[in-house]
Amino acid sequence: MTKLIEYGPAKTIIIDERTASEIDIASNKWKSLLGLRSKPLILNKIGKNAYRIEAKGVAGFVSFNQVSFEIIPKFLSEEELGSEWKLAMWNFFLYGAGLNIFGTAKSSIESLDGIIDLLAYSFVKEFKKSFLRGFPFEYKSNNVYSASIKGKLNTKKYHKLLPVTGKIDQIQTFLSQETSVATLLKWTCSQLMNNVSSGQLRQQLSEISTQIPTQNLTKPRNFETLTAKRSSPHLSTLIDIAKVIYDDKNLSFGNSEIKIPGFLWNSHDLFEKVIFRLFKESLLGQGLSIEKSSQRMLHPDDGKYPVNTVPDIRVVSGGSTQYLVDAKYKVLKNQPKTEDVYQVLAGGRVNSLEEVCLIYPGNGDPDPFKTYHLNDKFLPYRVMTYKVNLGNFSSSKNIAELRKELSATFLQKVLTDDYKVIA
Repeated sequence: MTKLIEYGPAKTIIIDERTASEIDIASNKWKSLLGLRSKPLILNKIGKNAYRIEAKGVAGFVSFNQVSFEIIPKFLSEEELGSEWKLAMWNFFLYGAGLNIFGTAKSSIESLDGIIDLLAYSFVKEFKKSFLRGFPFEYKSNNVYSASIKGKLNTKKYHKLLPVTGKIDQIQTFLSQETSVATLLKWTCSQLMNNVSSGQLRQQLSEISTQIPTQNLTKPRNFETLTAKRSSPHLSTLIDIAKVIYDDKNLSFGNSEIKIPGFLWNSHDLFEKVIFRLFKESLLGQGLSIEKSSQRMLHPDDGKYPVNTVPDIRVVSGGSTQYLVDAKYKVLKNQPKTEDVYQVLAGGRVNSLEEVCLIYPGNGDPDPFKTYHLNDKFLPYRVMTYKVNLGNFSSSKNIAELRKELSATFLQKVLTDDYKVIA
């Protein structure tokens, strides 16, 4: 397993030309799939079968024929977090995807090799708890041609009622545990078994697979997470894990197919989703809504081609925007970049706000907040910057503390008259 740091220094790998070509083709396709401005994996040849590779704009896990990569987000320090960086990285992804957070203890993951093994470990651990309550049943239909009637007549076969044969086409229903949930979990087991590096985990997954009441190993079609959770609430965490794998994107090359686990994500987009969810949960129950929608910024004289702005987060109460936030997946050094300030100021001006905020990823900064004052009389008057410590995603407890911090800071701003909309 080769570890790369997002936007970090390139590393030397030894691969053949075929693998190098596959990496380059895959990188181009990932660029399109993830909506990136440039290729996420940049490969440069430095000698016979020797290459330098670096990652940009993505984090996660990808595996090729001769090499696997674990790409660490640039704001997660393995040196500071130790083995907990794995949980922080994975929980960061899950949180942005709207899924549950794993609370695996540090001692349990130190020996695991990579994110897929961590995912498999969590699947095995959760299955042992959930299996005690069993799998759900659902009604299924079967077409039967029989002399005894049990069920309902098959309306599509009425033309066969005559001449009399002594048998009737009918549709019979029966209870079965071969449900879409069982099929999903069976398929998930097979996917994890094919990708884990731990032989022990592979054996445990194999044993689990025999306990899932279906022989169907195909990927379910049009799987709906909410429906599955309603029918099987005790399997919710397993469904969350399976859903991540279900959303995997496969890249095809000619007559062969290289399956790249879907754990490579656009860091910029994911960071916006994480901040959106943090605000939504932190300000819950206060009569506020968290929205992201387009707003008209410039009205042309001829009415054609107006200019809009789309703030990442608008805190709305009673139909009016009370506060505005833009999330920037960038390194905040001494001060924010001018273009970022212009963007958030435009949204604040449209909504007549006194203060707006720029949020950046951080890693344990002692003073994550800083306020800037504008040198003019126009709204907004202030721009605040805030660094979110991504290391907090290493545990559910730390995420809860992060929500408390956001609630204490931003709820006060939203509910205080000084920060409300200027009429």
